[in-house]
Amino acid sequence: MCEAGYSCEEAREAGYTCRDARQSHYSSPQLKACYSGRVFNAAGYDTCKEALKAGYSCKESREAGFSCKEAREAGYSLKDLRVGGYEWFQVAIFCRVTYDQLVKAGYTGMDRDNKIFQDPRFQPSEDTYRANEARNDFWSAFNMWA
Repeated sequence: MCEAGYSCEEAREAGYTCRDARQSHYSSPQLKACYSGRVFNAAGYDTCKEALKAGYSCKESREAGFSCKEAREAGYSLKDLRVGGYEWFQVAIFCRVTYDQLVKAGYTGMDRDNKIFQDPRFQPSEDTYRANEARNDFWSAFNMWA
């Protein structure tokens, strides 16, 4: 479609998905102008950094399914995470930030005495959750054969 001279908007109106448009070599800014963040992952973009580079807001990246940790690692600021809709406790745990950093970013409704801020060991990573899921899958399969 792109090579034939059709605009990205015309491709979308003709029923092309975001993935189809991307494979037709439309640029990221063109895709952003035509497709929402909700379909951004469906277009085959694998990282939040690509979403940021294409001009998607943190909110659009969150709606596309990226975690707050992925958004932070991509380069979104703590303020971007707040405006994008990530909750303070998600950011505190997965991005390992302090109470003062969250306050500076504009987060409210937190208690400095919350154990999330007091005990650094109470900051599980997403890898911990993935390991637990893999362990549960193993035992489910094991129990099936028992």
